[in-house]
Amino acid sequence: MDTPHKGSDIASSAIGYISAWLVDLPASFRNVFQAFVKKIGLKKLTKKMQMFGNGPNSIEVLRPEHPIMEALNTLNVNGRAYSIIGSDGELGCKSEQECSLISDSIVSYNSSHYQMAEEEIIVQSTHNSFENEEAIQFIKAKLHEMIREDLDTANRAEYIPFLNK
Repeated sequence: MDTPHKGSDIASSAIGYISAWLVDLPASFRNVFQAFVKKIGLKKLTKKMQMFGNGPNSIEVLRPEHPIMEALNTLNVNGRAYSIIGSDGELGCKSEQECSLISDSIVSYNSSHYQMAEEEIIVQSTHNSFENEEAIQFIKAKLHEMIREDLDTANRAEYIPFLNK
């Protein structure tokens, strides 16, 4: 939901830079990251990552050019993936140009769109798709499908010993 798979331009804007100064990582994460850097050495980090020797904060990580964002975007989801994309305007697009105009005011369609998603919907949202009734119904429907499939699999498993006799 409203996931910036490729980052958010707002994180690279003046607002993003100011916000990054005000945000700090939890000490536990900062300690883990610093211990990791100390163990492997700062020079083993990529040049882009070296400037985050103390650990990037949650705003910096959302910058489209951030090395962690770039690396995460190359990973596949383990399991099923669905996209719920927010839009404060159009709720559909047919071309790359039309899609590039869709945004929830924080994350653009191009960043929210996940190539590996089994299904994608665009809902009316200003980066709050979790409140959108269509998004909620979509999630419920997907969860019901998974439960039905699990039950079907479980029921079939009960009959396997019988079929083998």
